[in-house]
Amino acid sequence: MAADAAGKAFFDADVAGWEGAEEIKACDIKTDSAAVFAYLTDQNDRMVASVRDTKNDGSCTSTATNMITDEKPVKLVVCIDDGTSVLKSCSSAWGRS
Repeated sequence: MAADAAGKAFFDADVAGWEGAEEIKACDIKTDSAAVFAYLTDQNDRMVASVRDTKNDGSCTSTATNMITDEKPVKLVVCIDDGTSVLKSCSSAWGRS
C-alpha cells in the first residue's frame, strides 16, 4: 500500500518463527523532508501499533509484536508525515490479523 508514491507500508499477520506475532513496516521511498508513518487499527479504529520511517535510504522501519488476537479485522494506514500536526495523503486497506 502506498501513500502518494512517497511511502509504502506492509502488514505481515504471521511472522515466521514467532508464534502470534504481527509486523508492520513503513518505507520512505522519496527523498524529501517528510517521513512515512504507518499504523494498524482494530475493527473499532483504535490504533494498536505504529511505525515511522524518516529517510529514503533503501531500508524500512518495522515493529513486530503480538499486536492483536489472530483472525481479527485490522486496518493498515500509511501517511506522509511532514512534521506538522496533520498526517497527509493517507491510504488504507483492511485485512485480517
